[in-house]
Amino acid sequence: IAGGEADGRLYVVTERLEGRSLTNWLGGHRQAGTRPGFTVVQRIFDKACNAVQFAHSVAPQPVVHRALTPRSILLRRV
Repeated sequence: IAGGEADGRLYVVTERLEGRSLTNWLGGHRQAGTRPGFTVVQRIFDKACNAVQFAHSVAPQPVVHRALTPRSILLRRV
């Protein structure tokens, strides 16, 4: 992760991540007329919460982030 300032605006650069947003994944289910299983949804929610908790616990300074939304959660096959 890198960052800096350009033209008076702060920026952060991260590596490119492969995956599908939670928004797109849910949209695929909507289009197919299906619902994801409760266990899958619960696992995604738990992993997202654990990731945020971990980031806050190891950062030397407070972590600044924007809203955690389905669009900002990336899913990938494992």
